[in-house]
Amino acid sequence: MLLRDLVFALQGMDGSLIRMDERTMKMSLTSNVKVSESVRQLVDKIAECGTLCYRIRKSITYFAKTTGTVRQSLFRAVETVLREYLKTVACFEATVASATGSTEGSTMTLRKTLAWFSETQTRMHFLDSLLRECQDLHGGPLITAVHKYLSHGNADISSIASVLAGEALRPFYATLIEFVRYGNLQDPHHEFFVQQNRTPSESWATSHTIVLDRLPTVISPNLAAKALLAGKTRSFLAAFADADAMDLEVETGGEMGLENAVGQTEDIVALIKKEHQLACQQLSHLLTEKYSMRSHLRAVRDFIYFGRGDFASALIEFSSAHLAKPAASMFRHALVSCLDQALLSLPRDAAPADIRERMDVRLHEATSPKHTGWDVFTLEYRVDFPLDVILTPPAMAQHGNVSHFLWSLRRVYYSTTNCWARVNAMQRVAVKNREFSVDLKRLQLFLLEGASFARKTCEYATAVVHKCWDQLFLLLDKPEAATSGLDYYISAHDRLLAELRNDLFIFYNQTIKAKLAAVLSVLLKSETVVRSYEHYIALLSEHERRQSNVARLRSGSWSILAEDEAILESFSTQQLKLLAERRASFQHAARQFQGDLDELLLQLQKEEKGESPLAMVLDFSGYHKRRNGFDHGKYCAVPK
Repeated sequence: MLLRDLVFALQGMDGSLIRMDERTMKMSLTSNVKVSESVRQLVDKIAECGTLCYRIRKSITYFAKTTGTVRQSLFRAVETVLREYLKTVACFEATVASATGSTEGSTMTLRKTLAWFSETQTRMHFLDSLLRECQDLHGGPLITAVHKYLSHGNADISSIASVLAGEALRPFYATLIEFVRYGNLQDPHHEFFVQQNRTPSESWATSHTIVLDRLPTVISPNLAAKALLAGKTRSFLAAFADADAMDLEVETGGEMGLENAVGQTEDIVALIKKEHQLACQQLSHLLTEKYSMRSHLRAVRDFIYFGRGDFASALIEFSSAHLAKPAASMFRHALVSCLDQALLSLPRDAAPADIRERMDVRLHEATSPKHTGWDVFTLEYRVDFPLDVILTPPAMAQHGNVSHFLWSLRRVYYSTTNCWARVNAMQRVAVKNREFSVDLKRLQLFLLEGASFARKTCEYATAVVHKCWDQLFLLLDKPEAATSGLDYYISAHDRLLAELRNDLFIFYNQTIKAKLAAVLSVLLKSETVVRSYEHYIALLSEHERRQSNVARLRSGSWSILAEDEAILESFSTQQLKLLAERRASFQHAARQFQGDLDELLLQLQKEEKGESPLAMVLDFSGYHKRRNGFDHGKYCAVPK
């Protein structure tokens, strides 16, 4: 009778003698059954399998209502194990029935039944504890909770855990393979360790991120990073590559089944590494061949950073007349025309049509009514997707700031050399006036010194810029660039910007920046001094013309105008007065330039602790050191 009732109890159902205790929630003999204590304990121990079966069924019913592919797969596997248990109960029932109908008497006893279900009871205990542990887990943590039992000392439990982990890993690996191979992330229940934040076209860095709380222990953080990069790259290629590249991608991917997910962990690792390498190679090919990344980077270096001196000279030549006007009267289309002229003046292969179309002019807002076009003019280079993932708008803004600084140095150099040429022309006219000729020679020397300062400063900054760009191209030419993905190119470009900030930091120092601006301002004001001397030359020429007329009239029979006589008599005094004013203006500018330059050199020594390559370039001969008696300290070599 007890054996027949145990058949129901083992299935978690109430029988006539063995029922579920509502207080303890355990299957046990009812109190009205009169048996010995040892028999009662034996029956309760056997009926414990029924209690576990009842709990497992209840857990399966609860979890069947929840969402998540990993959870559903796990509990389907638990149902499979539970069916195996019920098959064991069915065999037990058949054995009891055959033994009951046998004429030889029953051969099945309670102790034999306990031995029969001893191993099964261990499995049921494991399933019950596992389900309780996994009650609030999803995705990766759920896989981790099951996978840790693979190393259990009990071979039977380890075997069951292997089956359960394999079923739980199946949808996880399917999502992983779909992501790393095609870039598709189908994760409606947020179980996968990669989270898609937005479309790849908006932001490469934030399009996909790793959620560490969802990462199972079967995937190492390093491998997860490779899977993330491979999937992001595939998503990038799928959205923006052409059809041929996508066909190549699918053909090289291959297929992989998931018959035994636990045993295929090494295959998954190999697949991730392979897909990571293939995706990075295809992306590198796409950027370098289809989108000509290196050509655009060279264009930024040559035109935005004025790496081509012929372009910079042509642009200044064509635009200087427009840029000399007040900033409020600037017309962008006129400057764009000057830019086009400068680009067309280059050799054909130096500025292809695609590069010319991307070059543009930007006019900043004038913050002062005294600003001219020189102060608001800057160049910009337009890039579109996918190159704007590397050359981001903030990065291009930083390129524009450096470009504007280099442009200001070239402006000063152009202005001083132009003034020197004008003074040289005046020197030929004023050769008869010894005092005026001496003043012009002094002005020439001042302008030569100013032009030398502007040229050396510009050359130093250009050398630093070229050194940083050369290092960027060396990084892009390394073999690992083709297999490291888009993050490698982004980090290489970020390193370029960091090196530019580091190597040009002296120009970002507020004190140095103010001193340098003062020196450049004095040199720009020298054009006013030159213009005043040109005005004096015009007056001198007018005086010579009138003097010639008076001499010619005196030799004739007609009379001399009283007006000409008065002008000739007063001009000598006026000439001396004007010349004194010009000389005073020039001497003030020269003293101010020398003083500001000396302060700049001293500040460079102070800021760079005596090791200033810029100070060495500006005072290579030691002229200022000897003239002022200060020590610049130790100089380091000019960056190459």
